[in-house]
Amino acid sequence: MWKSLVRKVFFPAHEALMARRTLSVVGDLQRSAALSDDRIAEYHAQHVCSLLEHARTASPYWQAKLASCGEDRIGLLPVLTRAEIRRHRETMRCPEGHGKVIQHASSGTTDDNLVFYLDRDLQAWGRAARIHALARLGVHLGDKQLHFMPQFGSGGRLGVLKDAARAARDRLTRDPAFDLRPYTPGRMDAALAFLRRYQPAVIVGYPSVLFALAQRCVSAGSEIPVSTLRYVLSTGELLYEFQRRLIETTFGARVVEEYGSQEVGVIASEDASGQWLVNWPHAIVEVLRNGRPAYPGELGEVVVTSLHSRAMPFLRYATGDVARMPVHSGAVTSTGLKTLIPIEGRTSDMTVTTDGRLYSNRELVDTLVRETGATEFSLHQTSPDRILCMTLRERGWIGQETKVTELLRSMLGRSLQIEWKVGTAFQPLKSGKRRYICSPVAQMLLAHDRESGMFLSRAWPQRVLDAA
Repeated sequence: MWKSLVRKVFFPAHEALMARRTLSVVGDLQRSAALSDDRIAEYHAQHVCSLLEHARTASPYWQAKLASCGEDRIGLLPVLTRAEIRRHRETMRCPEGHGKVIQHASSGTTDDNLVFYLDRDLQAWGRAARIHALARLGVHLGDKQLHFMPQFGSGGRLGVLKDAARAARDRLTRDPAFDLRPYTPGRMDAALAFLRRYQPAVIVGYPSVLFALAQRCVSAGSEIPVSTLRYVLSTGELLYEFQRRLIETTFGARVVEEYGSQEVGVIASEDASGQWLVNWPHAIVEVLRNGRPAYPGELGEVVVTSLHSRAMPFLRYATGDVARMPVHSGAVTSTGLKTLIPIEGRTSDMTVTTDGRLYSNRELVDTLVRETGATEFSLHQTSPDRILCMTLRERGWIGQETKVTELLRSMLGRSLQIEWKVGTAFQPLKSGKRRYICSPVAQMLLAHDRESGMFLSRAWPQRVLDAA
C-alpha cells in the first residue's frame, strides 16, 4: 500500500510542489525508447536549434560566443571548459530558466568543485532518467531505495530546518540517505544495521564507499540478510572489477552503473544486458581527442551538450571524464552516441607509458589488486618515467615492493623510476570518494581544459598521512 501511495500521491505531490515536471519527463523517456536513428537526429536538430536560439538571446556570454564563431551546428562550436565557466559564470547565466534558478556546486570526484546555475527542469530530467533506468530493470517508483552518500548540510538555523524537512521527505518517499562519514568501524556497523532493518530493493552509492562497507561486513564476519535487495547502483566514481566482485558477493545482488554529473544530470545508465545506454533525449554525447572525434577504440574526453540546461547552457562541455570511442557503428548516430563504453575515470586518472602512450586506469589498478591482494595504495605519476607509490603500513604493499615494481614496469615501461611513501592512512577527500591514480601527465595529454586542471585539485594526489 505504501508503495502505491508513494507512486500515486507523495512523489507526484512533492514534484508539483517543487514545480518539477519529473513524471512528464519519465513519460517522454519511455516513448522515445524505440525511435530510429533518423528520428533521433530530427529530435536533436530540433532541440539544438531551440537551445542555440535561447542561448543567443538570453545569455550575454553565448550571444558573444555564437556571434564570434558564426556557427549554428553543435559539432562546430568550441569546447567549453571548466576554466571558461569559472571566468564567465555570471554572464553565462540566463536571467530566467524553467522555474526557480538555483546556484549549485558539484561534489567533485577530485574535490575540484564547480559552481554553476541550474533550474527545476534540469533537476526533473536528472530524476526522471534514474526512474526510467531503474524501471527498465524492474525497480519502480515507490520501491525502497537506500543511498549511502555523503550529506552536506545547508548550514545556519534555516539550513537545519531544511535538512530535517529533506530527511522527513526521503523517509516518506522511501528514499532515505545514510552518510557513512567519518568511515569509522562503528559508523559502518550502524549503516549495516540500518540496511538490515530497512530492507531496500536498491542500494545507491559511490563504489569506494560500498566497497568499504562490504570490507567491514567481511572483516566483522557478519551477514547481510536483505532478501528484498535486487540491485546495487554504483554512481559518482569509477567502479573497478575487484570492487564489483566483493560488493556483489557481500550484498548478494548485481551491481549496475550510472554515469552522469551534477552539471548535466544522468548521461548514461547500464541496462540488464550490461550496455551503457546514453540518455540521448537529454544529452548529446561525443568522445573527443584534442578537439576531434576520437577514432574507434581510442581514448578521449567525454564532451556533452545538455539539451535542457536553460538556466546556464552547457554546449559541448568537457566533463573531464575519459572513455573509449565505441567500435561498433550501431553505437553512433549522426548527432552523437547511443551507447558508451564504461568510463575509464578522470583525465588525470589515466597513466602514461615511458614512451608516451596512454594506459588504461581500469587495467592497471585491477591488475595490481589481483596480483598483490592489496587495495590500500595510490599512484602519483609526475612524469612519463617516474611514479610515486603511496601505500599503508597495514593492508598495503609492505613486503611486496619488488613485485609491484616489476608489475608497473611490465605495464608502463622498463625504464620507469619508482619512489615510495608509506603512511598510516589516506586523507579522505571532502567528496567521500577515493583516488587510486593521479597523473598530471595524462591530464595534459587528454584534457581540453589545459588551464584549471593543472593548478586545482584534479591534478593533486590523495595524501597519505604520517608518511615516512
